[in-house]
Amino acid sequence: MAMIAAAVLAGGVAITACGDDDDDEAAGEEVSLELTIGDLVPLTGDFSDFGPPLQKAADLAVDQIRAAIEETGADHEVDIVHEDTETSPQPGVQAARKVMVDGATCIPGAVASAVTIPVAESVTIPEGILEITISTSDEI
Repeated sequence: MAMIAAAVLAGGVAITACGDDDDDEAAGEEVSLELTIGDLVPLTGDFSDFGPPLQKAADLAVDQIRAAIEETGADHEVDIVHEDTETSPQPGVQAARKVMVDGATCIPGAVASAVTIPVAESVTIPEGILEITISTSDEI
C-alpha cells in the first residue's frame, strides 16, 4: 500500500506537466496552473480489490500537491475525478470519455492492460491527453 501511495505521489508531481501552460511566463507574469486529473480505477470487476486503495492513494497525492501549492502561495488549482473502469474495455473507454468531459488534462490508469489499450486507442491518443499507467502488456 505504501508503495502504491508513493508511486501515485511521485506520479502526481510528474503530471503537473499536464496543466494548462501559456506564454505568460515568458512575458514575466505568474503562470497559473489548472489541472484536472481523470483517475480511472477498477472499483468493480476482476481488479476491484485494487480500486479503493488506488483511489485513496490518488486522493492522498492530490492532498499533498494542494498542501504544497498552499504553502508556496502559488496560483494553482488541482482537482481529481474518479471513474470506475469495471476492469473491462468498454466501461473503461466510457470512463475515460467521462473524465475528459469533466475537464481532465491527464489520466492515470487503467490498471488492466485490456482497458489501458482501448482507452489509449479510443480516447487519450486521439484527444492528445497524457495517459499514465501501471499496465504491463508488451503491446503498450
